[in-house]
Amino acid sequence: MSFILAIGFHTYILYCYTSRNLLSGKEKRFVVAFILVLVINTLVVVLTTQARETRLFALPLVFLFPFLGKFMLNEYRFLRMKIARATPGEILKCLPFLLISILLIVVVTSKVYFQTIGSLSENLFNEYLAVVLSVLVSHFILRFVLKPKGFTEFKPTY
Repeated sequence: MSFILAIGFHTYILYCYTSRNLLSGKEKRFVVAFILVLVINTLVVVLTTQARETRLFALPLVFLFPFLGKFMLNEYRFLRMKIARATPGEILKCLPFLLISILLIVVVTSKVYFQTIGSLSENLFNEYLAVVLSVLVSHFILRFVLKPKGFTEFKPTY
């Protein structure tokens, strides 16, 4: 769970951006560096510290931070345009799945997930995890499940 808390959101946004083939040459080099450091860092953290601290997984994000704002803005614009072109009926078809998913996330993060070190009452790890997973699931549903009629993906020009 520490792995998801540290880099799950950022890696998902990177995946969404790269799935539309929008990476420039400079960005591709940084993404390759990110993936390489992610693999090495994950192995080192899991084998040496038993992955007990979330912050140890965050090192590879150094290679994504220069571009993450651009990736997120691009995804926001894409979703905004997709939702604007969807009919209310198409959006309502996705709503039950979205609500059930968020309810399940809240139940799991509040009843099942618990941290292994530190005080359970003096932090917001469970709440943070619930918010991040809810945002990821909402984005996934709007990005990949919602299919407005006549909608084609766009490639922004920068």
